[in-house]
Amino acid sequence: MVRVKAPLFSLEASGTIGGCIVFSKWKGRDYVRRHAIPSNPQSGLQVGVRSVFGWIAQDYTNLSDADISDWEDLAAGDNITPLNAQIRDAVGRARRNLGWRENTTDTGSTTPAAPTGAAATAQPHTLVLDWTDPAGDVADYCIAIYSSLVTSFTPDISNLVGIVPVSTETWTHIGLAAGTEVFYRMRGINTDGVLGTLIAEFSGTPAA
Repeated sequence: MVRVKAPLFSLEASGTIGGCIVFSKWKGRDYVRRHAIPSNPQSGLQVGVRSVFGWIAQDYTNLSDADISDWEDLAAGDNITPLNAQIRDAVGRARRNLGWRENTTDTGSTTPAAPTGAAATAQPHTLVLDWTDPAGDVADYCIAIYSSLVTSFTPDISNLVGIVPVSTETWTHIGLAAGTEVFYRMRGINTDGVLGTLIAEFSGTPAA
């Protein structure tokens, strides 16, 4: 994406030219980019990025004034909102297989223990996951859920399918192929981005 300092020919510009160049505006800034059609808009990486993006946007209203102040400081030099500063930080960390964080100042927390008793209950084209957070566990931000059609997979952003608050002990995975086994792993994440211990792999098979 190429940013422009003034609109095209000093006129407001938007839309696509010749199916190859796109002129648009994002948060008050004009930019130019090559027109591209996604080859797979539901790729694993895209779903993972959307999961992180959605979680940060959802949880933002729960942030304390001190948390928001952290993101305001990070956003100030780039002319973006504190929310966008947190989203950028979270997606960047997730792509490096690090935990996304609630603020920039919490440090030194203990690694969260793995959730226990996880199971997947079959429904038509759906699996309902249930688990129990360990008593007295130190996970204090969220639970990350990873999924694959292949057993013994390595959890990372390319197979991240859901993020829920630590107070939630259920999540529903919809749009699945009936009769195809799906494998899962989960972990807690702390406010400073410390990744918790992974739960042992478990699986379920959606009904028709």
